[in-house]
Amino acid sequence: MDSTPNPGLGIRPKLPTLRRTRLFTVRSPLKILEPQNESATHDEESTHRLVRQTRQVFGDTLPDGFLSPEELEVYVRLYGLSTAVTNPEDVTLLQETLQETDVKEESIRRDILLKEDLEGNLKEVDYQRQGPTLSRDISDQEYEFMEARKEDEDVKNQLDGQQWSGPVSTDSNNLGLEDGTSAGGLEEDISLRDGTRASSEFEARFAQYSDKVLSERRTSSLDLKDDSNATQRMEKDDFQENLEHGDQIIEELREVEVSEDDNGGMEDFELAEDIPLYDTHLRHHPLTVAGKYGTFPTTLQIPKASVVEPIMSLLANASNKHLIEVAQKTFGGSSLPNSTATPRGRALQGVLVKQQPIALEASQHRMGEMEANAYLAAIIPGAYAAIMGTLVEVRKRLGSDWLRSLLMKEGGPRVLDAGAGGAGILAWRDILQAEWESTLPDNSKIQSVPLGKATVVTGSSELRHRASRLLQNTTFLPRLPDYNPSVDYPARNDHKGTPRKRYDVILAPHTLWALQEDYMRKSHVQNLWSLLNPEGGILILMEKGLPRGFELVAAAREVLLKFHISSPGNQQVENRIDEPFEGRYRAKEKGMIVAPCTNHAKCPMYLMPGKSVGRKDYCHFNQRFLRPPLLQRIVGMSHRNHEDIQYSYVAVQRGVDQRELRNIQQGHQATDAAFAGYKDEVDMRHMKQPSANSPLSSDESQESNVEAIDPLSLPRNVLPPLKRSGHIILDLCTPAGKLERWTVPRSFGKQAYFDARKAKWGDLWALGAKTRIPRNLRTGRQPRDRKQPKEVYALAGQDTDTIRHESGPKSKPERRTKNGRKPKHKKRLTEDGFDLQLGAYEFSYGPGPTGSPRLLKAMAAHINQHFHPDLPVEPEQLRFANGITSLCEMLAFAICDAGDYLLLSRPSYQAFSSDWGTRANVNCEYVSFGDTDQFSTDGVSAYREAILSARQAGKCIRALILCNPHNPLGKCYTKDALVGMMRLCNEHQIHLIMDEVYALSVYDVPDKHAVSFTSALSLPTDKYIDPNYFHHIYSFSKDFAAGGIRLGNCYTRNEELNKALDSVVFFGSSGNVNELIGCLILEDQDYLSHFLDLSKKRLSDNNVLARELLDKHGIDYYKGANAGFFLWINLRPWLPETDEAEDAWKAEDLLTQKLLENQVYITNGKALNAEEPGWYRLIFAQDAEIDSSHLV
Repeated sequence: MDSTPNPGLGIRPKLPTLRRTRLFTVRSPLKILEPQNESATHDEESTHRLVRQTRQVFGDTLPDGFLSPEELEVYVRLYGLSTAVTNPEDVTLLQETLQETDVKEESIRRDILLKEDLEGNLKEVDYQRQGPTLSRDISDQEYEFMEARKEDEDVKNQLDGQQWSGPVSTDSNNLGLEDGTSAGGLEEDISLRDGTRASSEFEARFAQYSDKVLSERRTSSLDLKDDSNATQRMEKDDFQENLEHGDQIIEELREVEVSEDDNGGMEDFELAEDIPLYDTHLRHHPLTVAGKYGTFPTTLQIPKASVVEPIMSLLANASNKHLIEVAQKTFGGSSLPNSTATPRGRALQGVLVKQQPIALEASQHRMGEMEANAYLAAIIPGAYAAIMGTLVEVRKRLGSDWLRSLLMKEGGPRVLDAGAGGAGILAWRDILQAEWESTLPDNSKIQSVPLGKATVVTGSSELRHRASRLLQNTTFLPRLPDYNPSVDYPARNDHKGTPRKRYDVILAPHTLWALQEDYMRKSHVQNLWSLLNPEGGILILMEKGLPRGFELVAAAREVLLKFHISSPGNQQVENRIDEPFEGRYRAKEKGMIVAPCTNHAKCPMYLMPGKSVGRKDYCHFNQRFLRPPLLQRIVGMSHRNHEDIQYSYVAVQRGVDQRELRNIQQGHQATDAAFAGYKDEVDMRHMKQPSANSPLSSDESQESNVEAIDPLSLPRNVLPPLKRSGHIILDLCTPAGKLERWTVPRSFGKQAYFDARKAKWGDLWALGAKTRIPRNLRTGRQPRDRKQPKEVYALAGQDTDTIRHESGPKSKPERRTKNGRKPKHKKRLTEDGFDLQLGAYEFSYGPGPTGSPRLLKAMAAHINQHFHPDLPVEPEQLRFANGITSLCEMLAFAICDAGDYLLLSRPSYQAFSSDWGTRANVNCEYVSFGDTDQFSTDGVSAYREAILSARQAGKCIRALILCNPHNPLGKCYTKDALVGMMRLCNEHQIHLIMDEVYALSVYDVPDKHAVSFTSALSLPTDKYIDPNYFHHIYSFSKDFAAGGIRLGNCYTRNEELNKALDSVVFFGSSGNVNELIGCLILEDQDYLSHFLDLSKKRLSDNNVLARELLDKHGIDYYKGANAGFFLWINLRPWLPETDEAEDAWKAEDLLTQKLLENQVYITNGKALNAEEPGWYRLIFAQDAEIDSSHLV
């Protein structure tokens, strides 16, 4: 297939020629000359002339009865039989063309398109001729780009012809062009072939035929009007059906297959310029249109009048060569990697570029003349494009009411540009101008837009003088005022400070990276927040679309959510000692994240705070713009004049929570609804056609259709969709705060599949998917501090005073030498143990009482591997102590007050009452089940009744402990029961503590009542319970048969609870030696896997043996036990007889004493809080010979 080069798109094959229907182009008005002053005779010459005119005007078609039999015979002899009868509508179009010649002078040759709209009216659309005459100030690169755009317009013109169906002929002789040139080719004027005027005979016949057509059309107009709606629906259905095959062809030719490389990025990938195939609003679902990201069109052109030309004027006296040298030297090379640009792939020309902030900041005080010139030429265009993209998205999510309320505000809006040197104000004013013009009625005189007051931070006088030439009525500040809580919140203290100015919009691009320390960035973010208008102000923070830039924006987002923005379940924040607020806690303010996030949870790509090394996945977005000629010369590009700016940003609103005002649902419920899809919620036939006059109007018409489904409750594409043959893969950040991969196959639905193929990076997705899986993230690792040892541990076989300090990347093992010498490795654990050599580190205090970083990391990896948590467990979310006993007491002090109650099942582990009650003075409330299965959903009802009864009795239930698997019953809870317990605790605001110390001691037994183990961590807990009320405890004592190590850990996402544990864990720390042994166990995965498999096998064998022996001796036991080390056996038949029923517990004591006298110790039911006497816990995790002998 032939291919033609297209700048920006690469080599693209020519599209197949598609048929046109009801859309044809007239190069200029049809010229019919005045009739000749001669009689209309029917001689042979006149007949041939009339036939030729008929052929030239009507083409292959012929009006019925237009020619006489003699003329028809000549017509057939010259041209053959006509293919069809002329469409009357086409004759009407030609008559209008004839009438135009009387009004317009022949010298005025407009290039027009005549296109019929939905109501049947014709509209003239001007277009530019092929090969326009260019003025001298247009560069070669601009000319090349214009030529490339014309190629795309030719494709559009070919495909636009399919929009309406009709009988117009479209072959090479259409509209009477005998030389084979199509009238839609825009190459030839419609004129008479011999250049003479038409005869009066032809004019008379044409006029008569036209009058007849008009009369018939007026007669049938009323009938057509009644059926117009049905006809439009039929035409639309036929149009979509006829284009089905054409869509596949176009998709194959225009599809850009995007695949992830080893680096996880988009190396050397360029987004193709949008080529509208047809009116997308007729094909896309309204929610898809409402969720589109970015400007319209997607390629942004920097305004010449307000940006390009003033900058060119300011730099007119500067040497171009000197300017290019300074810009390239300042911003890191010809590709300007240290500017707003984010070059990738071949643009770097093989140069390894570090992640660096912008080399010149608007707020820096020292800047020379040429540096200020370089800032204007290299920074302003990119900053303008990125800020424009974010402002358009914010306006889409907040709606037109937000901007219009600012326009109607007295004095106009107050805007602060804190980091772009005025580019933010330029973009903001263009947004205001577009919104202002959209509010004016049609054909009204455009009034001046109320721009309000603008403030720009410019540190150097050189940049300030230049920016003042670009911006009128603007205040310039050398720096931001310092952050002072006593001034920003005067109502909370006795300080009589003067309140500072507040801004309705604060644009702060590229202000975080240059700050060296985290506390400086945190203070900067809080300072910007304090400058916002507390009644709906918008703050936009932005950095370069690089891993480090994303991390800085994500950290700022976390600061705002943690200290300022209130969300359900997270409405208070603890005051610092140096803050001037009264009390320990203060309420957060109303507010929300507007864009790009549709959740207020922890960022799924920023689970590990701080700087990371090797990060591949990060949230960023793209905006393409056309480089101004000066910037084009600086970068030295001749083949391409557009650039893709990539940036990370967050936009927040203060004082107004749209979630409350618009009833926006976020979280797991919104994610599940979006996965199911909203494709049937909106009727596409009632869509309004948008206007494309401004970049803001592409989705305005859909707002009324999607009010019930808010885009802020939809997942967002955070990476370019992967378009495969027959299915589309979307990487979405969901409203639940998770990153998932959704697959939309062709079988899922025609509308969803079509919209998924057209989905772009950053779009919101509303049409659901067929499958969803969590997406694996490559977030890198934390950098190691090479100044101090990172890990210190002893190697097996070394001397006691030999310690290995590891401060950098682990060295590779020594290779085998020629003599066969092998490197020494750390000795693996075996069943016989190992020789542990201790040194100075093990006898020191260590890094802290909550567990060493090595141990926390090892345990987090262990839980993530074996418990399969819904959210990955992070090391900083774990707290270690010297066993579960100490952790339970710490939890009691942190969660409960003295006299509160802990809810437990019957029977239950006997030590809970002492762990929680001995020093913390927390009581236990036990739940009886009778014949109800407490491991099913029926058991939830028993817990609910117990809670209500306790509250009626004045008891305060603070927490509930579930042992899963259960101790002493040895059975696992069903998934539905766990979900029910979570919902119950969330309903009554009770802390749910999951004790899963037997999680890896679950085995297979021949028992139909057994239930497979489901960890509570593997469930989407956020969907059922507030994460602040969910906690998980685990230890080494059971699964690892290592109770003597004294290592237990608590996992919780409740930051306040972690702080409380940190304050008391020193009294129960485990010690460095114990932690070292724990690390060696967890890090040796080969041994650990072998150990766990062997443990399960032995426990299963002993469980079966114990069951056989119990059955042999007629001893009943609880059915369904498949976990732990015990069976719950019934010895009621062997209780001594008593006179009274209340003495049954005494009888159990007598039986227990008799067993002890015979050297058999099994815990009785009274100690385990059983519902009735006579039940005992039998531990079978001994050698088989011991079990058999004791039972016999």
